[in-house]
Amino acid sequence: MKTWERVAFREHCGSCGQILLRDQPVLAITIDNVRAKKFRCVMCAGPAPPDLPRLPELSTMTTPMQPFKRVGFETVRDWSKRIVGERE
Repeated sequence: MKTWERVAFREHCGSCGQILLRDQPVLAITIDNVRAKKFRCVMCAGPAPPDLPRLPELSTMTTPMQPFKRVGFETVRDWSKRIVGERE
């Protein structure tokens, strides 16, 4: 299936190898039972439709991330002592 969309992440054209940057229009080719999409640039696939919507702007974090808090306590198991019989 072929659909026109805009690139969300940096990709490469599968035909000419041109680097496709974010928000560039590309022809995305998907094949049934294949996970990866194949992309074709405007030079290889032809002109993109004029009504292709733009991607939303990337948001920046306004507050810094908080450090992780330890939720529970897990003991480190010493399997060598268990085998010998000194533990449990």
